[in-house]
Amino acid sequence: MFKSTRALFLLVALLSLPFYASGSQQEPEALTADVSPIIGPVAPVEPDRFWPILLTVNSQQQTGNQLQLGVAFGGGYFWVTSGGQGSGSATDNQLFRFSVAGEFIDSMPQPNVNSGWGWRDLAFDGNYMYGGSEYSEIQAFNPTTGALVPSMNIPKPTSLAVARALAYDPITDHFWAGNFANNLMEFDRNGNVIWQGSPAPLTAVYGMAWDNDFNGPWLWIYDQSGTPSTKLYQYDPLLHSYTGVTEQLAMIQGLTAQIAGGCEITGTWTPGLKCMVALVQGTPHDEFVVAQISGESWNFFNVTLTPINPPIVIPTNGGNFDFEASVARLLPPQSPFFVWGRIKNPDGSYTPPTLGPVSLNPPVLMTVTRLRTQTVPGSWPAGAYTYLGYANNTFSYPALDSSYFPFTKSINADGGPWIMETSCTGEPFPGEEVRVDQTVIPHLNFVRVSPNPFNPTTTISYVLPSASHVNLKVYDTVGRLVSELVEAWREPGSYSANFDGANLPSGIYMVKLEAENFSSISKMMLVK
Repeated sequence: MFKSTRALFLLVALLSLPFYASGSQQEPEALTADVSPIIGPVAPVEPDRFWPILLTVNSQQQTGNQLQLGVAFGGGYFWVTSGGQGSGSATDNQLFRFSVAGEFIDSMPQPNVNSGWGWRDLAFDGNYMYGGSEYSEIQAFNPTTGALVPSMNIPKPTSLAVARALAYDPITDHFWAGNFANNLMEFDRNGNVIWQGSPAPLTAVYGMAWDNDFNGPWLWIYDQSGTPSTKLYQYDPLLHSYTGVTEQLAMIQGLTAQIAGGCEITGTWTPGLKCMVALVQGTPHDEFVVAQISGESWNFFNVTLTPINPPIVIPTNGGNFDFEASVARLLPPQSPFFVWGRIKNPDGSYTPPTLGPVSLNPPVLMTVTRLRTQTVPGSWPAGAYTYLGYANNTFSYPALDSSYFPFTKSINADGGPWIMETSCTGEPFPGEEVRVDQTVIPHLNFVRVSPNPFNPTTTISYVLPSASHVNLKVYDTVGRLVSELVEAWREPGSYSANFDGANLPSGIYMVKLEAENFSSISKMMLVK
């Protein structure tokens, strides 16, 4: 994997930093941690995996503060929050700034230094950093200077007692929050709640991080349950369910216990690496860590999809919408790479490529932008869709960069004609053949699971526009084969297969269809 000279130098420097041993800052547990009053064991869905930790910083030793709560990276600095007003420390309710190497620079008071616990988790929207707390607003500050920006504060939803965990979704411009065992909440910049629901089975939610993964998006929820109490759970914010994927932060050297604080994902700490920054409320001291999200890299490419005149609502008889697709290679070497798009359907399945794949080779840092029009047929059912774009060295998943935006198909008609076909037209990319593809009309039935969720049986339906060898299999979230339903040649037409989960535990399963050069993966949930 390519890394710049600066990135290599930085990584070597970071790995050479010492693991700070416990010093004179040891305090009683009540003063060094903010713990959920309800912590119950959560059974792992899969064996715990460990992301490699690239940096550990004994932030308590460097600042003298004994109760650190949240951390994020933005503006070229690590930012750490402290709380516990009333414990007697002069550094309570402060904001601490650290260099990229984890060296303490300075501190500044939070706006509510004389009341409450102060900020817990932090979230970065690319321009401002936000601190979650029990106060009436989600408070903003400049991620370069630490200066408060009250004009960007966001009203906290009145039904949210404490914004203890906080994350930002850059596509919808919404925030997510959690508070121990209370409801998870999605809300806009005016404090209007878009969705809320229980975090069960988790009872000790403390941190959140938004992940624009190619197969997501995901929320990583940082929970205090288990031993050590620093486990991250992957959550699907579109389906409002856990995926079964978990990551356990290993016990940090020098600590005898650790529980979750705040967390955030960053791709700018070291260019080319996708990392989780997490606060560990430890015994005998608090630290923050940077862990590489295994197998993932950022910043080789940049693909950005920007909808024109959102929000996009398509009538039931079909219609179209416009969007801009921008692509650039950010790092050398200059060589061809692939760009394509597809649509995530309301049931979690995906269409074949709607755009591309197109092979591009622009100069490094040159951005190629095209205005496109996507036509949506009347045959697609009503529901919430996601338009996704990808860039990668090969036409394969996972892609090194992705972008997306949502659109909705309504149950109401607009008086226009019934749209028969789907297409993605407009300004072509170099080498692209733009076409109206009639064969994609039945794409939603490539994999359709009904009912979903199910108990214990469901029917998996699919449509073949042309003759093909078909392979239909079911996997669990770890990738183990659960059932092979079809392995045969099929003529064009509609088909279905029955799946029986009577002998399987409740959870999320993946059904994979392979036909011709097409592959589709859909989620289904067994609930007993």
